[in-house]
Amino acid sequence: MSCLKLKNQFLQSLRVFGGTEGPAAEVFRVFSGSGGPAAKVQSKTQSATGCYDPMGPLQQPGITGAQEHPGHEPFSPAPPPAAAAIKGVDGGHRAVIFDRFRGVQDVVVGEGTHFLIPWVQKPIIFDCRSRPRNVPVITGSKDLQNVNITLRILFRPVAAQLPRIFTSLGEDYDERVLPSITTEILKSVVARFDAGELITQRELVSRQVSEDLTERADTFGLILDDVSLTHLSFGKEFTEAVELKQVAQQEAERARFIVEKAEQQKKAAVITAEGDSIAAELVATSLTAAGDGLIELRKLEAAEDIAYQLSRSRNITYLPSGQSVLLQLPQ
Repeated sequence: MSCLKLKNQFLQSLRVFGGTEGPAAEVFRVFSGSGGPAAKVQSKTQSATGCYDPMGPLQQPGITGAQEHPGHEPFSPAPPPAAAAIKGVDGGHRAVIFDRFRGVQDVVVGEGTHFLIPWVQKPIIFDCRSRPRNVPVITGSKDLQNVNITLRILFRPVAAQLPRIFTSLGEDYDERVLPSITTEILKSVVARFDAGELITQRELVSRQVSEDLTERADTFGLILDDVSLTHLSFGKEFTEAVELKQVAQQEAERARFIVEKAEQQKKAAVITAEGDSIAAELVATSLTAAGDGLIELRKLEAAEDIAYQLSRSRNITYLPSGQSVLLQLPQ
């Protein structure tokens, strides 16, 4: 009797949700015996046997299976399960309805609880919140240097275009679209700049990539909330060349400093020599005017300085002249 209960449950669901028109009503009429091949087979069976067909239409209210078929269990149509006819859509999500008779519906179902026709309608849930995705790309710059770039994208689908996205791309639309368009846009933009410009003009590169990628993603029904360059590096050869260039620049700066220092020392020596020459001229002029008096004065000043230095030394002893102080030997 389980098969009879399942049949009655299915027909009752079609009666409740299908109405009197449309594909669901047609299925109900065919399977219930009110029209089509099932009704013809039922009438022939009744006329030949004179009894009621157990697989016929739904019984009328008030008549049980025991009254029509003595010795059989009574059966009655059971209502459809609530879980099969009710579907909830969480916040930030949208649903696309697939109908077994009419295909994908153009109407997008929003958040909340909704009623569906069991077995006939199937919901496909899409997440419409922004989701991140990192796309690494290896490309070349304008001066033919290898560049490793990682692009971080925050994307979400356009809710009104979900039926078209599901029909043309499927549920994994991000896997089908983002890697290809991101690689193409990055290669086209990076090829416009040299390796040095990619570092010094990084903001311009990021803005150009964002504009081109947003325009391209719009054709697939995707919205890009943010596009940013999170990683930018170059090949090993270029990195070594940059390091050598930095070392050479530092050595050049050091050599220039040494040259400037020598020039300053040369200027200082010239200034010192000029000062000594002027001083000699002044001394010569003074000697000519005052005679040997200036020389004698300088001698006295030098002798005074020498005597002062010797007097402060402990290893110096002054002896009077003309006497034998040590042993007082006879002369």
